[in-house]
Amino acid sequence: MSIVCNNFKKFDNGFLQGFADLYIEKWGVDISGFSLYCKNGSRWINIPSKEFQNDQGEKKWMPIIKFRDKSHQEAFLNAAIDAIDKFCSENSDEPSQSSNGVF
Repeated sequence: MSIVCNNFKKFDNGFLQGFADLYIEKWGVDISGFSLYCKNGSRWINIPSKEFQNDQGEKKWMPIIKFRDKSHQEAFLNAAIDAIDKFCSENSDEPSQSSNGVF
C-alpha cells in the first residue's frame, strides 16, 4: 500500500506527538487529521474521528474510517507511520521517537 504523508505538524503534548495528513495513492484520496502517539517506546496512530453523544449524554468518538479486516487496518496504520517518518526525515522535523510499531 502506497501512502504519502503530505503534512505533519509536531505537537508534543504528553503522549501526543503530532497530526498528519495522508494521501493514499491507490484510492486517490487525501485524509486529514491522523494523530500520532508515543508511549513507552510504542507508537500508534489514531484514525480521524468525530465526536458524538451517546444516549446517556456521554461524549464519545467514532472513527470516520472503519476497516472490516483487522489485518488491513494494521497494514494501513504501519504504512502511515512509515510515511510520517519519511516526511519528517525529508523535512527535518523528526517525531520524538523513531522506533516503529503500532500496537
